[in-house]
Amino acid sequence: MTKRILTAALETGDLPAAVAALDQDVVFHSPVLATTGNEIRGLAIVVKILQTAFTCVGMPRNVEEFQNSDGRYIVTFDGSVDGNLMQVAILVTENTDKRIESIRLFARPWPVVKLFRDFMGRHLRPDPIPDAIWNLPAA
Repeated sequence: MTKRILTAALETGDLPAAVAALDQDVVFHSPVLATTGNEIRGLAIVVKILQTAFTCVGMPRNVEEFQNSDGRYIVTFDGSVDGNLMQVAILVTENTDKRIESIRLFARPWPVVKLFRDFMGRHLRPDPIPDAIWNLPAA
């Protein structure tokens, strides 16, 4: 099984290679943002998110890829936040040109994900990600 570009880039910590695999209109879904649709869209903002995430979690470890017959795939890896293990799974969808059009991130355990969210907020809020996307809507 040939690994996808994103998987190989995560294994080697090659952020430019990961970025090169993204579509211009890539959509990013995250467990740390209060999004309900495709609010986080576009190469520039997703690159900034990935750069910030790499800074926080460091070099991914134990990278694995699981391919689905419909073309989607999941990349899993371990990272750390302030010395605490964070396990990550990314559901990736590619377009017909084999460019990544959608990234859905899942992470655990919650106490470490909260540390990750706090780090990301300090570096991405309110620009390029506005406060409205960090907070739940008022009830």
